[in-house]
Amino acid sequence: MSQNPNDPNTPNSNYGSGPYNNPYAPPPPPPGAANPYASPTIPGPNPYDPYAPTVMGQQASSPNDQPGAYQAPPPPPAGVGSQPYGYPQGASYPGAPAPVTAPPTQRPNRRGLWIILGAIGGLVVISAIILILVIGYVNRSTPTKTLNAFCSALKSGNYQTAFNQLDSGLQSKWDSEGTFAAGYASNEGLGKVTDCTVTSVDDGAGTGTINYTLGQGSKLIVDYKLADENGGSKIISQQSRSTPTLTLSTYCTDLQGGDYQGAYNGLSSAAQSQETESQFASNFGTNKVSNCTVSNVNDTAGTGTISYTTSNGASVVADYTLVNENGTWKIKTEQARSTPTLTLSTYCTDLKAGDYQGAYNEFSSAAQSQETESQFASNFGTIKITDCMVSNVNDTAGTGTISYTASNGASVVADYTLVNENGTWKIKTEKVR
Repeated sequence: MSQNPNDPNTPNSNYGSGPYNNPYAPPPPPPGAANPYASPTIPGPNPYDPYAPTVMGQQASSPNDQPGAYQAPPPPPAGVGSQPYGYPQGASYPGAPAPVTAPPTQRPNRRGLWIILGAIGGLVVISAIILILVIGYVNRSTPTKTLNAFCSALKSGNYQTAFNQLDSGLQSKWDSEGTFAAGYASNEGLGKVTDCTVTSVDDGAGTGTINYTLGQGSKLIVDYKLADENGGSKIISQQSRSTPTLTLSTYCTDLQGGDYQGAYNGLSSAAQSQETESQFASNFGTNKVSNCTVSNVNDTAGTGTISYTTSNGASVVADYTLVNENGTWKIKTEQARSTPTLTLSTYCTDLKAGDYQGAYNEFSSAAQSQETESQFASNFGTIKITDCMVSNVNDTAGTGTISYTASNGASVVADYTLVNENGTWKIKTEKVR
């Protein structure tokens, strides 16, 4: 049956035979012409066809793709970002070199720096504390420093500084700094300290020793004890070691102070056996020692000299020998040097004591030739001398005067001349006024 192709009621005999099999599709383009109705072809797999075959990661071309036609790239798959076609990040196509990327920027870690700075700060603080402790330890008061300061101050005559090294108890025994200065300026006639050396100091025990050299060459050794007072090491006691110098100085001081028991204790046992303490003290009953000075001491040989001035103005010089008894130096002998003063003083004392033999021995050989000892003694048989005083002595010229008081109350004044016989002054003439 023939069909009219122009009849709208006639079915299309080409249904299903065309490329689209669509009865409503527009007529195909002429051979060789581009299809004006074709959609742009996207190369690669169809993103809407999950079953499309792939080659090298790409889907096969659609039969509608036309070579040379514009092809828009498909949208990137979800989760891939900007990388097309699912290639790994960093490559835009197979075989492309990986892009150079900068290393990630890291935040600097300052923890180590703070640890180092903290350690340095700690060391600085510890060092400062140690330095303060060291300075405090070095500057602390010690027995060694106190004794050296005491020695140096005495040697330079800075008695205020020396006085300050004593504790309050020892300072009170001196009454004042002035008394302390006067004592150390003379050292009982031995002179001021000219040199001293600190030895044998035990800072832990608070003990030490100072060896002194005095103005006249005498030596003294003094042991000290110290204790802390108000944060400073102070001298609390001192004990002089026994030496001939110390013994003679003490003896001189005791006689000058009228302490005859103390002076008597300075004599050796042999010397004390010659007279009792009361007999010794009676020698100074009316003619006291007003001043005395120790000199020429030899601490090794145990010898020395004391020069006396008595209350009647007489001057006496005595030489001493000493002996060490149980570690303590004692006076063994006393020998007054012969002077006109001593001769007249001895003569006065012997007459007052009734020792006419002793008085007679003070005469020169020329005077003794004028009368015997018994004749001399007979002059005082009934009228005795109760008191006498020596005055106006000239030790250089060998002259002097004695004023007497007799038992009958009479007063007599006699002038004397003396002569030196073999180193001993003797009475040559006596002339009663």
